[in-house]
Amino acid sequence: QQAQLVSSGVAATTGGASTAPASIVKKRVLVMGGTRFIGCYLVAKLRELGHEVVVVNRGKTNEGKPERLPGASDAEYAKMLEGVSVLKADRKEPEQLKAAIIAAGKFDIVFDNNVRKLNEVQPLVEAVQASGGCEQFILMSSAGVYGPTDALPLSEENPGDPNSRHKEKLQCENYLNAMGLNWTSIRPVYIYGPLNYNPVERYFFDRVARGQPICV
Repeated sequence: QQAQLVSSGVAATTGGASTAPASIVKKRVLVMGGTRFIGCYLVAKLRELGHEVVVVNRGKTNEGKPERLPGASDAEYAKMLEGVSVLKADRKEPEQLKAAIIAAGKFDIVFDNNVRKLNEVQPLVEAVQASGGCEQFILMSSAGVYGPTDALPLSEENPGDPNSRHKEKLQCENYLNAMGLNWTSIRPVYIYGPLNYNPVERYFFDRVARGQPICV
């Protein structure tokens, strides 16, 4: 089983030129937010594809390693972790984070799964650029950046909402674009599935159990 994106009204916004390789080439990948839920599935998939993965984490739980996927045996979990290393740093300490990433060397791909504010992504980008830049920067944003609209499905052509509670994620996207990075922003609605620590789907099941209508 894999974490799933409820894709109705979801768009991925991409900046910069990008070409799909004919075959997979091993990359060195930096993952922010790689220890829980979608981060675990992402790390597992990257390892399945043969990439080297470095997870940035404070190291306070499970030594900063990704959680075991549901149903994975001890051997499978150990195999996944073979190509995974933990870079101990705290993004709430920007100078410490920058120093750790710069010392770790150049990364080909960067995934930022847990950024919430502009001042959280800026030190990361500065460190990546100081290390020689990256081929692709992938940001986990939110469909909440969109303004009210009746135009569906949503796409990157729909304007963002500067008053949204997710407005800082939109600012992060604009910052990546201004910095000239080759970047992609993923704007999911609800993400659900095994290992979810925020069981948003309970809202729907609760309404079903009480015989109330569901708006999808």
